[in-house]
Amino acid sequence: MEDWLGEPVARLDARVGYSLLVERWLDRFGPGTVDDIVWWLGATTMGWKSRGFYLDPDDVAYLFDTNGNAGTTAWWNGRVVGCWVQRPSGEVRIVARRRLAKEAAHALDAEAERLSAWLDGTVVTSVYSSRQMKGETLP
Repeated sequence: MEDWLGEPVARLDARVGYSLLVERWLDRFGPGTVDDIVWWLGATTMGWKSRGFYLDPDDVAYLFDTNGNAGTTAWWNGRVVGCWVQRPSGEVRIVARRRLAKEAAHALDAEAERLSAWLDGTVVTSVYSSRQMKGETLP
């Protein structure tokens, strides 16, 4: 962690750490409910129990596993618009849930290229693979 941040990480009491996390979440994403906070402490995409404001409800079955865990997601203008996947070579590509505006498609493709270069062939695995990540279709 120190290499990544560039400085030593200070140890915090767990209660202080959780308090700071909740304070920062409310500052950036609030308002929120207790259910939102409890859910979010697992991961950022899962920051809200009710996801309608950033995700089309019809996309949940494609982008989240059956337990409600998000796979890799692609975002545009504060909304989840699909997922990102990797080829065995490590190349990242975006799989949109529906047709994207040109600006969004170009920006997300540019980010996929940037991420591919940064990962430099490393394939990232996720324990939460959504159906869209797996290329599955729903009945």
